This record gives sequence, C-alpha cells and structure tokens, in this order.
Amino acid sequence: MSRVLEEAAPPPVAWRKSSYSVDDSHCVELAPLPHGTVAVRDSKAPEHGTLALPAERFAELRRRIREGDLDLRP
Repeated sequence: MSRVLEEAAPPPVAWRKSSYSVDDSHCVELAPLPHGTVAVRDSKAPEHGTLALPAERFAELRRRIREGDLDLRP
C-alpha cells in the first residue's frame, strides 16, 4: 500500500510596515520567521521577493542604517 504525503503549507507570515515609512514611496515590511529569522520586503512590490536574515544580522543592518554607515540613496 502506498501513501501520498501532502506537504504542509507554511504558516501565514504576519507582515508589519516599518514605523519609519512616512509615505508610499519608501516602505519596507518586516515579518518574524521561525528559527530567529527576520524577513524584509518592499511593500510596494512584494512580488519581487523577500530578504531573510538571521536576527543577529538584521540587528547589525539596523544598527548600521541608524548610524549612517550605509549609503541608502536611490
């Protein structure tokens, strides 16, 4: 007898918009993922993909942005 195992669908992701998103032109959304990972996406174009970072790397990215270490000009 053979059995077909169905893959479980991933749980829905709870996206939240950054509180620093003041208009619709520069918005990012964040979502906690399992195993201490943080997902980041462009809220204007979520179909373009998601960046998933370990929580430690995400914290480092946030720190560097806040301290002005990165050139984020378009």
